[in-house]
Amino acid sequence: MEVDGFDAHLCERLVREFSTNLIIACVRDREIVRKWVGAAAAEVYGYDSEELESNPMLWLDVVHPADKARVSAAFDRLMSGESFVQEYRIFRSDGQMQWVRDCYTAACDSEGSVVRLIGLATGVSSERADIDNLLQFKNVLDAAPSAAAIGDLSGQVLYCNDALARILGFESPDEMIGRNFVEVVPEEPPPAELVVAEESAPVEAAPDVVAEEPAPEEVAPEVAPVETAPKVAAPKAKRKRSKRKKKEGVKDGKGSSNDGAGAEERSDRGES
Repeated sequence: MEVDGFDAHLCERLVREFSTNLIIACVRDREIVRKWVGAAAAEVYGYDSEELESNPMLWLDVVHPADKARVSAAFDRLMSGESFVQEYRIFRSDGQMQWVRDCYTAACDSEGSVVRLIGLATGVSSERADIDNLLQFKNVLDAAPSAAAIGDLSGQVLYCNDALARILGFESPDEMIGRNFVEVVPEEPPPAELVVAEESAPVEAAPDVVAEEPAPEEVAPEVAPVETAPKVAAPKAKRKRSKRKKKEGVKDGKGSSNDGAGAEERSDRGES
């Protein structure tokens, strides 16, 4: 069976057997006339595959009201042949909110009209929880004079500050959020005068400081080393002899003085 020249049996096999996150749709006059939804993709939305196939636009009906206008605009661009890469919130059939990432590409006929859509639907609630933690720094980024943005792995803009929006030519960051960086970043760089944030105050140049030349170090005069005579030790034997001679000389002196005194006494007695 063919639907506008497309093999319906082949589509059925692709979504049921090969890639259960796959979604295939046949388009006529910018409207979906037939749709095939894999089981994993259906689980993301919280509906059966048959429900999503019988109501091709049910996926858009369950989009969160805060995201519906953005997603609808992206879907219109998809019907014009552009790619569709969006992250948005939905309400599942059980009432729980779920973050979904949809990636679609369009196939056109020879006249440029879209005839087929092929896409993937993935639940990304856990990833979005991590991103929400990063967005806690939003107040800091809002006040920053430099351009700043946060995106997901698919390239979708999740946040940007006023500085970046102004540089890229947008009136507000809301015009960029939800779109892909490929869509919002121009191929040619923006004018240089836009790159400088208006809020940033001019940086005053620091005054020139002349470094003082260090004072010359005083060099102590060189002192010639004093030569000391080598110590010569006297032989021990000579020292003993000299000591012995001194002692004998003292003894001889005492004896001679005594003998002289005795001779004088004897002479005095003879005279008397």
